[in-house]
Amino acid sequence: LMNLTSEQLAELPYRALESKAAPSRENLVVRSTALTAISEYFNPSRTDPILSSTAVADAYRRVDAFAEQAYQAWADTRKAPPADSTRKSKINEFRNVGFLLEARASVIEETFGIPRQATWDRWNLEVVGDPSKLGVEYKNLPKGARGGFLQMDGKSLVLLFEKNDKTTLLHELGHMFLQDLEYLSALPQAPVRLKADLQAVRRFLDSPDGTEFTTKQQERFARQWEAY
Repeated sequence: LMNLTSEQLAELPYRALESKAAPSRENLVVRSTALTAISEYFNPSRTDPILSSTAVADAYRRVDAFAEQAYQAWADTRKAPPADSTRKSKINEFRNVGFLLEARASVIEETFGIPRQATWDRWNLEVVGDPSKLGVEYKNLPKGARGGFLQMDGKSLVLLFEKNDKTTLLHELGHMFLQDLEYLSALPQAPVRLKADLQAVRRFLDSPDGTEFTTKQQERFARQWEAY
């Protein structure tokens, strides 16, 4: 990406969509995630120094660390050690999600002046493939459950269960992003647009102001986030 011209960067998302092959649902999710990261994070019209060598190096460091940690968690859900070829594919998949997180941190920095690293630190995100390591026992899980999300000891924990697929991580991050929207909207310097976004979400979920989102409402938002 760093070797492409601004014009090539601008056209990249469109060229990626020109594939005539009918993609599977999972591949479409991964591809759309990558396109979101490209269009938001590497937008050539940006004026901030995101393309400086230092900013890029820091971004890749965060993304690569997330991808490696997520891969190890995913590997914990497998009955047998993954093959090397599978590792490469899954690492790339998790890097795409990492770039989406980095893009989100970048938008927060632009809007609030909060450094991207500070946002990653606040999220304190960890992907877990073996919940027993947390001392948490899950009982009566819904049939076919693929993952979960919880906050514990100051961490945002995404849990991957045995039946997880390429949509699971995105779905569970939807829960974190909903909490993030509430947090950011409550900051004194929150722009009107962001507060309007939260109000739109509350209307969509039939959630009155000042009330906590129910589990059912959170799941509905996470499903919509996953679809988006």
